[in-house]
Amino acid sequence: MTTEQRFEINDRILHTDYGPGVVTFAGDDYLGLRFPSLGDMLQRYDATKISHWTAEAAWQDEIACKTAAVEQATLDWPRSTFKNEAPDTPHYMGSHWPPFVDDVTDIAKDLPNILQAAQVMESIGNHRKSPRELPRDWPQGFHLVWPMQRRGLILTCCIDAAERQTQLMSFYPFSSEGVQHTLTIDSVSVWEGQIEAQITASLGEAQITFFDAHFLINRLWYEAGRRYEFILRGIAYAAQPAQVMEIPFTANPDQIAWQRLLGNNGDEDNDWELPSAINLNGMASLLPITDWDKDEYSFHGPVKSVKPIDDFLGQTGWLVRITVMRLSDYETEDIDLDIVITRRIWRQEQSPEVGMDIEGTLWLQGYLWMPPSRRVGAD
Repeated sequence: MTTEQRFEINDRILHTDYGPGVVTFAGDDYLGLRFPSLGDMLQRYDATKISHWTAEAAWQDEIACKTAAVEQATLDWPRSTFKNEAPDTPHYMGSHWPPFVDDVTDIAKDLPNILQAAQVMESIGNHRKSPRELPRDWPQGFHLVWPMQRRGLILTCCIDAAERQTQLMSFYPFSSEGVQHTLTIDSVSVWEGQIEAQITASLGEAQITFFDAHFLINRLWYEAGRRYEFILRGIAYAAQPAQVMEIPFTANPDQIAWQRLLGNNGDEDNDWELPSAINLNGMASLLPITDWDKDEYSFHGPVKSVKPIDDFLGQTGWLVRITVMRLSDYETEDIDLDIVITRRIWRQEQSPEVGMDIEGTLWLQGYLWMPPSRRVGAD
């Protein structure tokens, strides 16, 4: 057993994520737990998350939750929503270019001509009056797009009023085509300079972080805890047909004993044998990559549609709709994502096609499609 705490069957416990429950099985490495709203669950021992239930522990947990809620509610906008990162927080905008060029300088050397031909980026914030005034200490800026609004290059510019000049702060590949999702904003992480940001939001029961491609245009709409419609899409760094479709699986003895216990309780739905292998065919996953930026993920999933791309910054390829998550509490169980896959990174003779399982890595972008229907700050 990996913790000093000891549990026995019928012990009442308190789980920091799932609340109060009861122990139904106690093995060497796992606990079988039953929660009123979630049912039966097998959990590895974790001293930081599972503790014996006491009235005092439950009371302290309730007070902590209420205190956190009050503290969040008393924070004024924008502090309730926007979190300024430490100045030394690393971000690597130059790492987003492998799908298009060998070296970002291939794009940078043509920036003077691109800037002359660029257009102002269109977004919801251009056509609706902002619900708030821009705070005095926030920099002014705008986004340009080249060669077209639908896809290409976004150039983020900052206005230096004191020096009476405009500075180009960053540029990155962008596609406006994607899948609309209903998201609840948890927080907006603002980079040094306050010109770029990443949004962390709840997507059903999941949480995702993505780069906000239209941040300067739409930032005044954002408020933590509110629901918004966003367009999300991925730009793949690497993609290929899924290579491993089945992996060996050896069950922990605790898992076998727990399953037998449930079966003996007469629950027909739990009367099944643990497999000797796990079949990954049709599996959907979107997982953060350790040591990469928090808006970068590995993905795996079945293809639902394929749309050819004739020219995306000089590259051909496809806009591939892939199921990357399945969530029981979302509007539709399948969570689909449109992913830009250029021929440059695909490197396969066979093109992506419907029904194929694809895996790879991507940069997750998004932009505001529709703000809340009711006014900001309303009850």
